[in-house]
Amino acid sequence: MTTGQSTPRVNLARTRPWLRDVVRRQADPPRESSLPALLAMTFREESTLLFIGVGGGVSALALILVSMAPGDPGLRLAMQIFFVGFLLWTVARPVLVALRLHRAVVHGYQVEARVLDVAIAKARDAGATVDSLRHGLAHGRWQVDHPRFGVFVADFETDAPWAANLSPGRIVRVLVDPRAPKVLLDLDYLGNDGDAVALDAAPAATIDARKLEGRTEPG
Repeated sequence: MTTGQSTPRVNLARTRPWLRDVVRRQADPPRESSLPALLAMTFREESTLLFIGVGGGVSALALILVSMAPGDPGLRLAMQIFFVGFLLWTVARPVLVALRLHRAVVHGYQVEARVLDVAIAKARDAGATVDSLRHGLAHGRWQVDHPRFGVFVADFETDAPWAANLSPGRIVRVLVDPRAPKVLLDLDYLGNDGDAVALDAAPAATIDARKLEGRTEPG
């Protein structure tokens, strides 16, 4: 058994159902996915709008104040460059998230992860997000059976709608990186031994190792 890479946490209240539907309709990678549609949904996430609104507003206000302030022109220029960079980063961050999700849904292998241990954290104690304020934040370890790298254990964090329902033994359907023992995205929550408990959960498709032979690895 190997140790995998920890699972990144992403706010996906609007986007997760769409990603899950893509995987449901196309069980085996590579899948067809619309990057423009994914970008549009990512920018409509409440967390994204809040991040851009607050970050962009602070940056714009700071730029105005710095431009009007007297003092060393060199220092003023440096501060202007800093706040412009921060403003651009607030816009680029959702784009990077969408690109990562696009890669996951196109190339990721669909498998099941069994929760080994889990704790439900209070959002205010764990870096509050819009989704974690609503659903709580589950963090712990799960065991994943990768079709190429075998069984591995990895840390995870999720603020999905079903996060507070996780407990040892529960099953979560995930997408794993085809090139590494790493979970790219958690899709939905199945329950003990794969019993569907989420309203929109579906049994994870079994990946035949023979299908993987001869497939082209994503670049």
